[in-house]
Amino acid sequence: MNGLTTDKLTDYDFVDKLCSYDVIFLYETWANAQTDIIIDGYKCYNFYRKFQNRRARRCSGGVAVLIRETLCRGISIVVNRHDTIIKLDKHFFGLETYLFLAGVYLWVENSPAYNIVNVDLFDLLQQDIELYQSIGNVFIVGDWNSRVGSKRDYIVCDRYLDFVDYADYMPDIPSVRYTVDAVCNSHGHKIKIIRVSNSFNVCYWVC
Repeated sequence: MNGLTTDKLTDYDFVDKLCSYDVIFLYETWANAQTDIIIDGYKCYNFYRKFQNRRARRCSGGVAVLIRETLCRGISIVVNRHDTIIKLDKHFFGLETYLFLAGVYLWVENSPAYNIVNVDLFDLLQQDIELYQSIGNVFIVGDWNSRVGSKRDYIVCDRYLDFVDYADYMPDIPSVRYTVDAVCNSHGHKIKIIRVSNSFNVCYWVC
């Protein structure tokens, strides 16, 4: 968001674009405990950063989750740590299983926040994946601050092995990546090694 200012919240085009979605994750809101995030028709959860640099002139970080009011009975916040996980009730939505939507916000690799909270955000994310995929399906979205550059998104030399693979397994087809960002940072390397089981549905945006 680069700051969720009053000007943005009163901008018709901006709000109209947001309101085309039922569940919204906003990152870098730069909000604090007193910040009012109000959009008609939505319930807002303001997860502001609890700590700031003493010399900072403004707040930093911050995540806001907006849920359309007509769906609030079927959606609940189950985790808000360094990722925010919401649960979609299978009975309310007529699903076969519960659906967990993880809104991930990874601090940039050189963020001073790591000096205050000594954690490996990828390890925590992996733990959450393993926990919630045992209960339902998991989808991941958010701001990873992960730059993958021109790294391949397929397994090199992947091929079909008749004594190992399923009959319908299709090897990855090599293709050339065209990207305007040629840089790969440490987060970009880590994002490629998150383990995914056959029952884990993943969709994510890399930012």
